[in-house]
Amino acid sequence: MQGSGIPMQVGDFVLHDFQGSAVDNTRNEVAKAVPRRVVVVAPTGAGKTFIALALIQLARAKGASVGFITSGRQLIGQMHRRLAQCQIEHTVFMDGMDSYMGPVSVISKDTLGARWDRVAYMPSRLMIVDEADICVSDWW
Repeated sequence: MQGSGIPMQVGDFVLHDFQGSAVDNTRNEVAKAVPRRVVVVAPTGAGKTFIALALIQLARAKGASVGFITSGRQLIGQMHRRLAQCQIEHTVFMDGMDSYMGPVSVISKDTLGARWDRVAYMPSRLMIVDEADICVSDWW
């Protein structure tokens, strides 16, 4: 962990100190939040994907399942590639890719809406919503 002076690593990627601090701060906020909803905000290029990957890795180390919801094939593909690079077992669930719900599921928000009856049971302990600023819009 960051507080121990040991750099946080996800796969071959070593997080910058500010990313590790964001992971630690997020975990601390989740631990005390009721309900447990925490928003991580960082500018473009700050490495929010790597922060999410670290949170996913930590959740999986505890045996928790994780759902990662985003919009658009580009963002789905980006997360799929990063999870694969980090050797984190996962599945992709979106139109054209009927996967089972795995320990880490990357889900298109459109597929989630269209197939709610099949994925609503998803027992994820951690849900990460990418692009959270648009998830409250009328069209999301």
